[in-house]
Amino acid sequence: MLTAAAIRQLYIDFFVQRGHTHVSSAPMVPPDDPTLMFNVAGMVQFKALYSGSVPLPYTRAVTVQKCLRVADLENVGRTLRHHTFFEMLGNFSFGDYFKREAITWGWEFCTDPNWLGLPPERIFATVFGVQREGGAWEIDQVALDIWQRETGVVNGVTLLDEEENFWGPAGGTGACGACSEIKFFTGPEDRLREYQRLSRSTDPADQARMRRDIVEEGDLFLEIWNLVFPEFDQQLDGSRPLLKNRGIDTGAGLERTTTAVQFTRSGGRIRSQYETDLLLPMVRAVADVAGLPYPTLADGDDAEQSIRRRGLDPAVVRLAMNACADHARALTFTLSEGVVPSNEGRGYVLRRILRRAARFGLKLGITEPFLWRLVAPVVDVMGGAYPEITRHVAVVERTIRAEEERFTRTLNQGGQILDDLLARVGAGGRLAGEEAYRLYDTYGYPLDLTIEAAAEKGISVDQPGFDRALDEAKRRARASWKGGAGAARFDELLGDLPPEQRTRFCGYEGMACASRVVAILRDDLRVDSLKPGQNGVVVLDETPFYAEAGGQVGDTGALDAIDSDLALFAVEDTQKTEDGHYLHFGEARETIHAGQQVKARVDCARRIATMLNHSATHLMQGALKRLIGGHVTQQGSFVGPDGLRFDFTHPEPVPEATLREIERIVNGQILANLPVTTQVMALEEAKATGAIAPFGEKYGAQVRVIAMGDFSREFCGGTHVRNTGQIGLFLITGESSVASGIRRIEARTGLGALETVIQERQALHGLARQLSVPADGLPARIQALQDEIRQLRRQVEEAKAAQARRQMSEAAADFAEVAGIRYLAREIPGADHNALAQAWDALRGQSPTNTAVLFYSVADGKVSMIVGLTDDLAPRRLKAGDVLKETAAIVGGKGGGKPTLARGGGSQPENLPRAVEQFPSILQRLAG
Repeated sequence: MLTAAAIRQLYIDFFVQRGHTHVSSAPMVPPDDPTLMFNVAGMVQFKALYSGSVPLPYTRAVTVQKCLRVADLENVGRTLRHHTFFEMLGNFSFGDYFKREAITWGWEFCTDPNWLGLPPERIFATVFGVQREGGAWEIDQVALDIWQRETGVVNGVTLLDEEENFWGPAGGTGACGACSEIKFFTGPEDRLREYQRLSRSTDPADQARMRRDIVEEGDLFLEIWNLVFPEFDQQLDGSRPLLKNRGIDTGAGLERTTTAVQFTRSGGRIRSQYETDLLLPMVRAVADVAGLPYPTLADGDDAEQSIRRRGLDPAVVRLAMNACADHARALTFTLSEGVVPSNEGRGYVLRRILRRAARFGLKLGITEPFLWRLVAPVVDVMGGAYPEITRHVAVVERTIRAEEERFTRTLNQGGQILDDLLARVGAGGRLAGEEAYRLYDTYGYPLDLTIEAAAEKGISVDQPGFDRALDEAKRRARASWKGGAGAARFDELLGDLPPEQRTRFCGYEGMACASRVVAILRDDLRVDSLKPGQNGVVVLDETPFYAEAGGQVGDTGALDAIDSDLALFAVEDTQKTEDGHYLHFGEARETIHAGQQVKARVDCARRIATMLNHSATHLMQGALKRLIGGHVTQQGSFVGPDGLRFDFTHPEPVPEATLREIERIVNGQILANLPVTTQVMALEEAKATGAIAPFGEKYGAQVRVIAMGDFSREFCGGTHVRNTGQIGLFLITGESSVASGIRRIEARTGLGALETVIQERQALHGLARQLSVPADGLPARIQALQDEIRQLRRQVEEAKAAQARRQMSEAAADFAEVAGIRYLAREIPGADHNALAQAWDALRGQSPTNTAVLFYSVADGKVSMIVGLTDDLAPRRLKAGDVLKETAAIVGGKGGGKPTLARGGGSQPENLPRAVEQFPSILQRLAG
């Protein structure tokens, strides 16, 4: 059997023999492309070569690229072809060969017995072709002729439109063009013959069916290779000028290619990517943890019967195992590159993948953390090709396990909040979509679990409302330009400005300067002026406004008339584009024109407060390294006027005593009044001084180094105090976890820290007065109160349990019988659904059999009820939910739940006597 590793190497060898340079995979996190969150295609690292913006180091390249795509996350596991992580085999031409070589080499590699040796009769090709208005066809005739005349293709070539056979770009901009796809048919022989006939037919109906099925039957027609012919350079405005270096960009998924090869060599037994040697070890690992067999497509009958005996659906089991195997690869590779689970950006994508896999684990009956166990088989299979994942196994396993444990707590915490929400809604009610979304957004509580829990209590969920809340959140995210294509859009709008008109920053020297308006932007357009009340962006030739970078917020302030203090424009934020244009966001107070001379004035109080916090951040990092260890590295920061936030690597919470010691060290350096000096030096020289380089920042040949005496030395482009004494006071206000292995400290400085101390003292003394103890006696008094509360709660629970037992003992004589079932209908005054269920638990604890109960109560004009059945009634196909639905309908309500316990209610208590009267007849009828 030809292995995936062998196929990977064969591909490289094939194209190296044809003059290609083997280029290593780029990182999954693109270092220089803000339009992409992850690397989604092999050509991403070559964008600049196609556009001609950099010299060509070679004209032909071959790669095996690590990719991650989540656009089709919900399909992963459900289909045989979708993945999150995958390997893309690619060969590329930059101004060298074009369609002829790409197509003929593609055919040769696929079908030649010396290479993959796929059977030609199972290969179907497509090219770009679309029927325009009026009936005329626009066809990539060159590609079509090459397929028909210069390859040995035996099936007809299918024409597909732009949606299928026009590719790109990857991200918002870049190379794109028509493409041709190679698809491998994995179906049975009779269907193969039918599609061979359709592909060669000239009948329009047959051609239409062929076009439809070759796209929609994606698991039958497995797309193994896409040959893209980049001729155009997609711009943000939708225009497509010709590329400077026309070329070839191909992508062949290793997973799909391996499936085609191993399908062929196994005589059709291997039909799924998850059954190849590339993924089956991970699938088997999931199956071992679950204690279930894996139902393969070829010989899964015995496995499916075994799964059904466990009360599970084989299709669901297969889906869950496939998804977990896929997601384990994605987690291993992304975590190995330093991405950690979080609530934003790449970290949020990672968290979604992990939690989706954990939820599939629940469907398999796995209740303990297990995904971390899949890292080892991933490394075993792929570590040879990607040695970087072998260096981080322990960290990756710990991170995944901690995140799984956190998700379990999330489910528990979200479940408690959901229970409170559902109790307020009541049986027969409807949970607002906004509330369901808040659970999802704030606590990560999945919507499907919310729907399931609500249904058990006879409550529906406003799913359209949830969708609206989700769409609104997405809209807000799209509206933010930071870190995305928006920044590139601003550079495009300002592209005609000569380099000498890029903004010069003078904010290190002062907080005001004379300047000239270079450009004004409004509503995604260049405009000549802004009128009072209009929002827009002003670009200056020189500015004292610091643009957000390195964790420090952008400055605010005003642009005044040059000859007076009249404010023309209120600056509400400052950002900077890749090309060095400073963008002053805000609102015009008076008319302001392009070309106008202005006085740029920073909000000094806000800038100074920010500077105090930024300088204190440097001191705090120095203290952390001294107290906790050299492993502490910055993972992110936020510095604003109201406080600072510093994220750093550390595997466990920082003890309170250590936090207080950090405060003492930092305040000691403040009292020492250390000089703060700035040096600009060569990058390598700066590194040699031991200066710390913050995480995630890019550096040029020259860097700015901030030193605070001998205590701290860091790369930094931010604004700082002149000596540490200006900081005044440093106070830590919080320590928390951001992600597995990453902690966060929040703090305040200066007057903000002093105000926090005053407020906390006032709160402390106020609480002491309330409890009539001195401030230093508060801990003991609070402990005594907590002990008293716990004791009282125990007494209440014991009293409730005793009351329930008495009621059930008294009820023993009230049982009647129908259809061989002992039943009891009884009101329990003042009881909510939980109390009603507890009463049933108390009765069931007396080991009754063949028993059904209806317990109910009335409060505020609403009926609450539960139906409980003993387990031995299951063979009679009697379900509590069915009984409750009919009973609750009599009181104008509904309900549902599990086979042995259902909850519900209604709004017509006047009909309760009739419901109680009909309860035995409902039991008799449903029991058959």
